[in-house]
Amino acid sequence: MTETTSFEGKDSLISSDDRFAILEVLYKYCELLDKFQFDQMSREVFTEDSTENHGYGLETVYGRQEIADQFARLMTPYEGSMHNLSNTRFQRRPGGVIYTRSYFRAYHWLKSTGPDPMRACDFMSTGEYQDEFVLTEQGWLIKNRVRVYVGPGPVALGTVPSGIASETSDA
Repeated sequence: MTETTSFEGKDSLISSDDRFAILEVLYKYCELLDKFQFDQMSREVFTEDSTENHGYGLETVYGRQEIADQFARLMTPYEGSMHNLSNTRFQRRPGGVIYTRSYFRAYHWLKSTGPDPMRACDFMSTGEYQDEFVLTEQGWLIKNRVRVYVGPGPVALGTVPSGIASETSDA
C-alpha cells in the first residue's frame, strides 16, 4: 500500500457519490477520534478484518477491537485533539477497492498542561493516511490503513509524549 502511485487520469473512474461517501467516512474517523469514541470509530470506519499501522514504529493492529484498544492507549495523555484532512486523492484498484491518500494535521492538548482552555496546542502531528476502502453492507469502510510521514517525520510542533512512540521509532 505504500508504493508511489500516479493518480493521473485514474480518479475519473470513481463516481462523485462514491467519493462523497468515502469522504464522509474519513470525516467520521476524525470526529469520533476527537470525541474519544474509539469503539464506535472502529465499528463505523473500519471493516471487521481491517489493519491499521499508525507509524511511530508501532506494530500493525488487526481488527476493530485492536484498533479501538490502540487508539484508547495512544490518546490517554491527551485532554483533547483536533484532526483535519485535506488533499484527498482517489484511485480505483482491482477487486472493487478504492485507494485514497489524505494529508492530515492533528492538534493535541496534553492533560498535563491543562486546564487553561486558551492555551496553544502541545503537539501537532502531520502526515498522510493511505487507505484501502471496500464497499460493505454498511457502505464504504477502511480495510487497510497506513499512516506515513510527509517530510522528515511526523512532528510539526512540540514533541511526541513519552510512551506513545515505540522505542524503535524514528519519531
